[in-house]
Amino acid sequence: MIKIEKYDKKVEDVYFDAVKAVVDDAYRKKIVNRVKKYMGAAWRNLAEQESDEIFRKWILADYSEIKKAYLQLSKDEMHEETFKKNGKFKRLYQIYYEAYNKVRGKIIRMPGLADQKLNVYLVKNSKIKTCPYCNRNYITARGENVSGAQMDHFISRSEYPIFALCLYNLVPCCSVCNLTKLTKELEISPFDSTMDDNSFTFTPTGILPGEQPSVKIKAKNSQLEQNIKVLHLQEAYDFHSDDLKELVELKEMYPETQIDEICDLINGKRAAAGKANLASTDIRDMVFGKQVPYEEYGKKPLAKFRHDILKDLGVYTR
Repeated sequence: MIKIEKYDKKVEDVYFDAVKAVVDDAYRKKIVNRVKKYMGAAWRNLAEQESDEIFRKWILADYSEIKKAYLQLSKDEMHEETFKKNGKFKRLYQIYYEAYNKVRGKIIRMPGLADQKLNVYLVKNSKIKTCPYCNRNYITARGENVSGAQMDHFISRSEYPIFALCLYNLVPCCSVCNLTKLTKELEISPFDSTMDDNSFTFTPTGILPGEQPSVKIKAKNSQLEQNIKVLHLQEAYDFHSDDLKELVELKEMYPETQIDEICDLINGKRAAAGKANLASTDIRDMVFGKQVPYEEYGKKPLAKFRHDILKDLGVYTR
């Protein structure tokens, strides 16, 4: 899984305005009342604030706040039933549930920019280009109104419509991962700020002569193991044994000594031409590709996979 950073404030403002346009004042107040009553002390303590201000806080709540609210509901069966689609306030949450369909297709008009659907706008401003769940498929748009991504409700909107419009409950992902997940529960969201480059690793096996290369995904905790299991990520990456084999063969063809020899040869010719020397890392990048920093894994398919494998093979040092 690839981490997604928070949206810029401008993007949050655009999203909230779109939500306000489809959820009228009366229902906003009803939602706020339920949030204050059932979502824990942090929300009850906002009682003195204006209803619209609390509604904004709810819609734009960080993933960590959403998770706390969800766990708060899970502690009490009565409260949990209250917020489910078929619970006590069924009609209210049916409206809230359906509002999402109107929001995602809403046309955004901004000065100097072409009109575009809100879901397209969000993906463009998410700072990622590939699915954060699998890092295999691009999710970029094909035009202003044709989204390349689907929006997964991390906490199922069919089970808990109260979270249906929360911005950080919406994970832009590929159709394969969205269909695989459906309403199943994952433990860690791509918006989880605790995720880092060491949360899980791709490890090569069977790379000795005569063996069949394969990739194993190792998670550092049971929560990520659950994500990998639900999304069938191990099965997905089993298909990349050929990619692994190519990287192993490339490393065999270009060991460090070979890289240094090529570097010396090129620098000899560059010196004769009065040009600056190249570093061995420049040659390495030409052969294996530039090392993608952790913050940019989401911009290239298989970026995490390639990084971990090449690090294991000794090509990259970090």
